[in-house]
Amino acid sequence: MDPRYRLASAMAVVGDRIIAVGTREEAEAALSGHYRVVDLQGLTVVPGFVDCHIHFLWYALGARRLNLDGVASIGDVVRMVAERAAQARPGEWILGHGWNRNLWPAADVPTRAQLDAASPTHPVALTSKDGHTMWVNSLALAAAGIGRSTPDPEGGRIERDARTGEPTGLLRENAQALVDGVIPAPGPDACEEAIAAAIPRMHEFGVVGIHDCEDDLAFRAFQDMAARAELGLRVYMMIPRSNLDHAIGLGLQTGFGDTTLRIGPLKVFADGALGSQSAALLEPYVTNPESTGILTASGDELVDVISRASRAGIAVAVHAIGDRANRMVLDAFESVARQAPKGTVSHPTPESGSGSRSRSRTETAARTTIQTWTGTRTGTAAEPGTVAGPADVAAAGMPHHAGLRHRIEHAQLVHPDDLPRFAALGIIASVQPVHATSDRYIADLHWGRRSSLGYAYKSLAAAGVPLAFGSDAPVEAPNPIQGIFAAVTRKRADEVVLPGWHTEECLTVEEGVRGYTVGAAYASGEEAVKGSISPGKLADFVVLSQNIFAIRPDEIIRTKVLATIIGGDVVFDRIGIRA
Repeated sequence: MDPRYRLASAMAVVGDRIIAVGTREEAEAALSGHYRVVDLQGLTVVPGFVDCHIHFLWYALGARRLNLDGVASIGDVVRMVAERAAQARPGEWILGHGWNRNLWPAADVPTRAQLDAASPTHPVALTSKDGHTMWVNSLALAAAGIGRSTPDPEGGRIERDARTGEPTGLLRENAQALVDGVIPAPGPDACEEAIAAAIPRMHEFGVVGIHDCEDDLAFRAFQDMAARAELGLRVYMMIPRSNLDHAIGLGLQTGFGDTTLRIGPLKVFADGALGSQSAALLEPYVTNPESTGILTASGDELVDVISRASRAGIAVAVHAIGDRANRMVLDAFESVARQAPKGTVSHPTPESGSGSRSRSRTETAARTTIQTWTGTRTGTAAEPGTVAGPADVAAAGMPHHAGLRHRIEHAQLVHPDDLPRFAALGIIASVQPVHATSDRYIADLHWGRRSSLGYAYKSLAAAGVPLAFGSDAPVEAPNPIQGIFAAVTRKRADEVVLPGWHTEECLTVEEGVRGYTVGAAYASGEEAVKGSISPGKLADFVVLSQNIFAIRPDEIIRTKVLATIIGGDVVFDRIGIRA
C-alpha cells in the first residue's frame, strides 16, 4: 500500500519496525549480525488490518449474552429466554443481542408480555441487531421507573400501546439508556477477562488494531491491560458525548497516547438505524409513510458540540445513517468551519494514495520472504521518521498533531448533492462494507428506489473522500476479509452465486484493502507509522492464503489469514513461522 514500492519480494524487520522493503538482497543489506530468514514460498503479505468502527467490549462480552442473531421468530426468542431464566441466579438480568424483526413474520410484534411469560422473576433486556432498539419485560421497565407517565427522552422513544398508553416493552434510540442505567455493569475483572478472550479471535481475522466506540468502562480495561503489556491490539479510543466536558476539563486531545492506546474522536449520534426504521430520512419510509425516522440530536446541538470539541483539540465522529441525518451533520461541520478562527479546525490532506486515487493492484503486496533480525542494524535503510513526509515522527514514536480529522460514521444513505461536501469539508467516511450486503433486502424494502443511492462507496471515493472501513461488531463479524469481499463484489458471503447489489458502487481490491490499512491510519492521524509496508513504519502485517489482487473477486471470500504479526511479534500462526 506504499506507492513507492510497486511490488516487493522481501522486507527486513528490526524490533517493532520495518527497516527495508524491496528485494531479498536489499532487505539483507539493511541487516548485520544474526538474523532469521522466513521464506513464505510466494504467499501474499499485506499491512495489518484495522477495524475502524467496533464496540469491542460489547463484542467481547457477547459470549455471556443470548445470541439472537438469525433467530427466525418471536417464539424461538421466547424459548431461549425461558431456558436462560431457568438457569439464572435469583434476580439476575437476562441479557441478549441480535434479534431482527425484519426476519420475522409480519404478525410477530415484540411486546413485554411475551418476555414476562418467559421470565416472570428475572428482568430481561434484549437489544436488536442494529443496537438501536431494546426489547424488555415488565420487571426491566419497573427497575428503570418507566411507566405510562414517563416522557420520551430527547432523541428517544418509548413505544406505547395506542389504547392504554402503557409502554409496550420496546425502547428506541436514547430511550434505551433508561434501562441501560440500571443494568449492573460488569466488573473490571470480567471486562478484562472478556477482552483477553476476544483478542485472539481478532488476530485470526488479521486485525492488528481497532477504533473503539465505547465508554470509560472499556477505556479503563484497555488502560489496565496496556499497563501490564497485555493489550494485544492497537486501540484508538473514542470519547462518548457524555464525557466531553470532563475531557475538555482534563485537557485531553485527540492523538494523545502511544502506538498501543491513543485518544480518538468524540462519538456523537445524529440518528438511529435502518433495521429499526429510525434512521432519519429526507422522505418517509416506504413501509411507514408517516415516519421519517428519529433525529437523536438537533443541528444546533451538533454545531455546539463540534465547535466546543474542536476548540479543545478533539476531533468528532458523528453517527449518521439516513440522508437527512447526513445532511444535518455536514451542515453542522460546515457551520463550524465557517465560524472557526483560522487554524482552529484543520483538515490535512491524506498521504499520497490514501484517498480515492487508486494505483494498480500490483503495488499492494509484499511477497515471498520476510526477514526478521535479532542483532544490530547497519543503518543503510531508511530510519524511522525519514520516510513519513511532512508528518514527522515524535520522540515517542508517534506523529505530531497534524490537525483534526472529523468523520461521519456509517454514511449509509447520502443524497447525491451531499456526496462532494464530504471532500470539500475534509470529512472522513468511516463505513462498514459488510452492511451494504447484509442490509440489501431491508434497504430495498424500507427505502425503495432510494436504496440505489445507499452505501455509495465508489461515489464517495470518486469524489475524493477518504474512506476508513470497519465492521460495527457485534452487529457484524469483525472479519476484514468479509468486508473486502463485500466492498469489491457487493455480495453476501452466503450468496456468492447471486448477482451483486448495485454493483456500480463496487470498489477495486486495492481500494478495499486500503480502507482497512492506509485509510484507517489516516483516520487516526497515524499514517506516519501505520497503514503500509514501508521503511520506518510499525511491523504490523498479515499473511494471506491467496493473492486477493490476482484471483477472481468472488474467490476472495475463501481467503484465510495464515499469520498475523504485530510490532514484529507473531501473534497468530497457522503455518509455523513463529520461531
